[in-house]
Amino acid sequence: MLSISPDILKQFDTELKKTVPLSLRGPYRKWLRHYLDFRGKHQLPDSRPEHVRLFVEKLREKNQTSTLRKQAAHALSLFFASERQ
Repeated sequence: MLSISPDILKQFDTELKKTVPLSLRGPYRKWLRHYLDFRGKHQLPDSRPEHVRLFVEKLREKNQTSTLRKQAAHALSLFFASERQ
């Protein structure tokens, strides 16, 4: 599994602190690692919403629960927000 670069992690953590309880920040970082790994293995379109849809679909194929898929999608939305800073 990929590690998250310190710069990306710092920006992502800034977003996490705004809305995500401390107890969920670890799982959100895990989703970001999984997404970055997924992104590195697949040719994805330019559309960020499409990235989310394809990633969540992959999680569905892996039998992740609806709750965890929603959490992963939220983690990605925070990641994309952190990139705009």
